[in-house]
Amino acid sequence: MGRASKGVEMRRQPQSLSSDRGASLVEFALIAPLLFAILLGMITGGLALSKKNSMTNAVREGGRLGATLPEGTDWDSDWAVDVRDRVDALAGGDLDPQDICVQLIDPTAPGTPVGELLGADCSAVTPPDTPSSASGCVVKVWARTDAGFETVFFRRTVTLDGNAVGLYERDECPGP
Repeated sequence: MGRASKGVEMRRQPQSLSSDRGASLVEFALIAPLLFAILLGMITGGLALSKKNSMTNAVREGGRLGATLPEGTDWDSDWAVDVRDRVDALAGGDLDPQDICVQLIDPTAPGTPVGELLGADCSAVTPPDTPSSASGCVVKVWARTDAGFETVFFRRTVTLDGNAVGLYERDECPGP
């Protein structure tokens, strides 16, 4: 009699497991879209953050280059183009060269740029502030780009800004 009762228990156990498997499948089907949306959001958010970091680093390095270009460089044309091209190269294709703005400012003549503003629509992006302690020329580099952030349920475009200010490391500002 002990054997028969054990056999009956063994038959009932697989039946309860198969009904649990069906419930697990239904639960997974209900939760899977939410899990995939979270996963996709994390991936696209990480890509947007990486793009922002790349752009910020490129703009910072462009500001450094602009502040240290040799004195023989033609400030009006070559200087700004060299800085813009450096930012574009360091951004790894994340920026359009037309979205990179470069400017040299003389703080002794407030509001008067030394050279032409390079970039297509630089007024759409707020340029970085000129430091109040600046006694010489100031190099300003800024850029803007968009990045996509999406999940299974929605898509949103996020605007990324990056800017840098560097002191021009020469005795005096170049003039026109």
